[in-house]
Amino acid sequence: MARLETLAKEIVSELRRIQNLPAEKIAQEWKSYNNFPLPSMLGRGDGHGTIISPQIDKKILELGKEYLNTNPRLKTRYRNAELEKLIRETLGLAFVKVDFQKSDDENGREIFSDLDEALNHQSKSYEDIEQAFACTLFAKTNIPAFSIGPALFENRLTWLDRKNAEGSIRSIDCRRIKQKWMGHKLKKRKNAKDNYREQAIVEAIGYNHYVCSVVVKGLPSETAHDKALTIARFALTAIALIWDTSSKALNGFNLSYDRTYYLQRTLSFSGGVIRGGGGGYSHNPHGQFIDPKQWSVELQKFQDIFLVCGDVFEYILNPDTHSSTRSKILDTFSHAMMWFYAGCRERDTLIAIVKYAACLDALACGKKAGGIQSLTTKQMGVERNKTLFKHDPRTMKQVVEEIYDAGRSRTIHGTNDRLGHDWSTTRTQAEVLARHCLVLCLEKAANNPSMSDPKEFSN
Repeated sequence: MARLETLAKEIVSELRRIQNLPAEKIAQEWKSYNNFPLPSMLGRGDGHGTIISPQIDKKILELGKEYLNTNPRLKTRYRNAELEKLIRETLGLAFVKVDFQKSDDENGREIFSDLDEALNHQSKSYEDIEQAFACTLFAKTNIPAFSIGPALFENRLTWLDRKNAEGSIRSIDCRRIKQKWMGHKLKKRKNAKDNYREQAIVEAIGYNHYVCSVVVKGLPSETAHDKALTIARFALTAIALIWDTSSKALNGFNLSYDRTYYLQRTLSFSGGVIRGGGGGYSHNPHGQFIDPKQWSVELQKFQDIFLVCGDVFEYILNPDTHSSTRSKILDTFSHAMMWFYAGCRERDTLIAIVKYAACLDALACGKKAGGIQSLTTKQMGVERNKTLFKHDPRTMKQVVEEIYDAGRSRTIHGTNDRLGHDWSTTRTQAEVLARHCLVLCLEKAANNPSMSDPKEFSN
């Protein structure tokens, strides 16, 4: 805190220095600083601004870093740009109240008090934000709404009716959007604002039949958006864990925000002539074929796992609100899910192996190949000298070393002498092992709610 007060005082001292400087002189300082001849200004809240010097600009950046260092809670609540913006806005208003009849110490304390008050007030004043992401979920469109923690999945008609009932989408918009989804061509709205609102919904949902909604509380808009997006991706990953080959399931579970369905075209030439043109679709247009009754059964089977996943998602949204006794495990699952999702999405075979190995390493608490072997033994009951896969005579120890040492480490460090080889079998094995260990660790955490140390997954 002392450093923050010192910085506030130094800002006042610099503000005092430039009070009577000609604008041309300050402009010269800015040109020397960033080769741009116009000085920066901080808004005063009345449409006017206070000119600042490069030194004040540097101090503002330093203030942001110091606030993050002294209050780690801010690191999970603000993007750097958001915190800097808040500091600049607060200083702009505070500069209006600076009285140069007072000492720099006194003015500095008042500015520091304003900054502290702004941060505390702003953290409490952010409105709850519901982020909605259109997605392709199941092939059938009549799956009832369900939640995994803060992630709510609904078919688009259910979502539209809910938003209409809440008053977020007007009834006339709701009727017109439903008609458009049925393929009807409608006249353009006369009112530009009405037309914009309607088109925003139609374009955001597109041809997708499901919507994933995530409510984020008490966070600035950019942070809220990024965290909600992470939760939506991880929620799709959690659903994909139901299937043995999660990557294939996840290939059909997509947020329209991330990727849209399209035809990838190719051309081939041989002997100086075109031999053919072809291609394939970028990914599956939808997820698994499953009816509501079957899904109800799967949902029940994975209920406990989804409860833990929900805790993980809540932890990602607001890590400071969770009990420290459970935070290590939730942090481990956050890392594991991040890497498993990335591995499933990855097109390059070797890079996918790197990501699945990182998932396993997270569950093994960073204990590398030996830790992953202990994890596999503890969770799957397979000893190091026993075979792991039915049609592979190698021992579990050899398979893990292939994944972690040959596949992951040598690729990362640029020493993989089998770079051009076919690693597809190893990729499959890495995914299967990562999925099994992740699911089993989630089950263990679900069955042992007092468990606090992720090392218990391996020991």
